[in-house]
Amino acid sequence: MGAGGFFCVVPCLGQKAPFFTTGTEFSFPYVGREAHFQNSPSAQSQSFVQITATSNTCGTLQVPNRNFLHRFYLKKDSTLLMTLPQDTFYADTLSDVGILLNTAMPVQVVFATDVSNWDSSYARPGNALDSLSTEATSIAPISKNGTEYILNITDIENNIFPLSRINEFWTYALFDGSHISTDLSNINSNLQPKDTLVSQIFMSRDCLYSRIEGWGLFPNTLRGFSGSLFHSLNNKPFSVFAGRTDFLFGRCIDLSPFNSIGSTGEVYDQSKPIEYGDTLYTVAQIQNHYPNIYSILALEDNTIVKLNGSVLDTIQKTYQIDTCYDGEAVITSNKPILVTLTRSSFASNAPTLQPNSSTISSFSITLPGSAELLKRSVIKPFSEEYKNTYVIALFTKSVDTGNFSLDGQPLPIGSWKPFTAKPGWAWAQV
Repeated sequence: MGAGGFFCVVPCLGQKAPFFTTGTEFSFPYVGREAHFQNSPSAQSQSFVQITATSNTCGTLQVPNRNFLHRFYLKKDSTLLMTLPQDTFYADTLSDVGILLNTAMPVQVVFATDVSNWDSSYARPGNALDSLSTEATSIAPISKNGTEYILNITDIENNIFPLSRINEFWTYALFDGSHISTDLSNINSNLQPKDTLVSQIFMSRDCLYSRIEGWGLFPNTLRGFSGSLFHSLNNKPFSVFAGRTDFLFGRCIDLSPFNSIGSTGEVYDQSKPIEYGDTLYTVAQIQNHYPNIYSILALEDNTIVKLNGSVLDTIQKTYQIDTCYDGEAVITSNKPILVTLTRSSFASNAPTLQPNSSTISSFSITLPGSAELLKRSVIKPFSEEYKNTYVIALFTKSVDTGNFSLDGQPLPIGSWKPFTAKPGWAWAQV
């Protein structure tokens, strides 16, 4: 889950101001891990919105076509967790499932499913405890949505269990008359044949949900939606979300289906428009965890991608590298790329780690580039009922490590470690 905050505006030639998740006007659809059971009348998504105030503010949260409206007031640094009315997803149809949020002063917004519920609204036989964990994504304000996307989502081939693969995406219109074209470049799907361009007119708050299931015996034909193109034909911004429930074999294994007891599991995130691609990403391994999966997507042809200075590959536009790495890393390229980190994985180079509640914490996040520097962020756990441990990773120049505070108290100097892959920088985990 990405944490939002105030960002320093760092000018970058050819890019917009940095992507951030703090704002006063939000519009987004229902997304989440119950969506792939859309064929069942009872497959409703129990969803939540968490609103965190960065200053005293008032606002409204509404789901217009569900007759849901809530007015609220929040003090600075306080948080509101609100249960939304249930809704049902139907694949490959336009559904009006839009959520609108407006505030007087900037807030951070997180959309979540199954917040510390022991039993979700769709409890399958034998899976009564399918909602112990929460899946969530930070929502970007309307101003940070774009008109063109290339989908960046973990897409390692499933070499052993081809039947356990589900990839999903949600295309969401922010304005009436949005004309959006979709080109799923990798795979046949419920929505369209391979390499067939589809364009549709969306009304405001319309959402198209589509998925692909790995029903087949040939892994090379079961690639997901990565590299798919989404483009506005009339220059009206829209948003894209993507998710997956996979059991993947390759250089590393994803354990997201086991992110809670008996769960089918899902990790999803809001995609970034292509103008937020960057050529430098700084990342580190969560301590005592399995290696991360990095999905590196080229936004231009002849893109050379390096990991800690060593060339990984040269790839073309819409192509993606999925690689596993278990230490601090600097990912660079000669042309802009997008990078997604998917947690909850392990590889053969980490044989001493065994799956448990601390090593399989599951999430997916489109990583921030070099220009997206946090100035201040307010972070609130969803629930403390289960005494979970939350990890915050920080990166800064070594000379600035004394400037950080948590709840008003300076971070101890010993919290920081030199970032060997990027001299002059340090990182800490809180």
